[in-house]
Amino acid sequence: MLSPPTSINFTNFIQHRKLFIGGLNMDTNKEQLREYFTQFGPVVDTVVMKDNATQRSRGFGFVTFAWIASAEMAIRNGPHKINGRMVELKRSIPKEQMSNNDEQSSSSSSTNQKSSLPKFPPPNPGSKLALHQIQCSIHTVDSLRSYFESFGIVEQIEITPRADGFVVFEEKASADRCLAHGAQHDVQDHKIWMERQEN
Repeated sequence: MLSPPTSINFTNFIQHRKLFIGGLNMDTNKEQLREYFTQFGPVVDTVVMKDNATQRSRGFGFVTFAWIASAEMAIRNGPHKINGRMVELKRSIPKEQMSNNDEQSSSSSSTNQKSSLPKFPPPNPGSKLALHQIQCSIHTVDSLRSYFESFGIVEQIEITPRADGFVVFEEKASADRCLAHGAQHDVQDHKIWMERQEN
């Protein structure tokens, strides 16, 4: 495993630790992504986006590292080949910043000089839930994902050092089903409190 450079600021901002992976082999799964990217440092979450109707891969996904340094090293040490296919690796951008980036790109006077950051469709309004009272010694990204997938397709799970976090569903209806079970859910014998969060 590569050692992280000391010049990197080890903060916990999600947007600096999360990378977009494009051009995936259609057979690549999240476990294979985790196995590959662990060479750059601890990985807290991987996801392969799937078609809601067919459940087949949409050919892209995300990896979230524990350290900013790991994300930086993964970008610098490209190109990357996973399951026999060259993939595109870019820093993910917060969905709320996408419209601002689009405006800046369209108003730029440079010749075809656009942002290299990927553009993703924003989450459906109401599909994001804030999570509170997470037990960091018990709950993991994978265990929370496994629980919340019972309500629908999960796009993202995040846990912060402050014992809170959030879950983003692909559809608002999934978040509605989750909230219909109450504001508190018993997950691995510990209660997690949740509320709808603005995207």
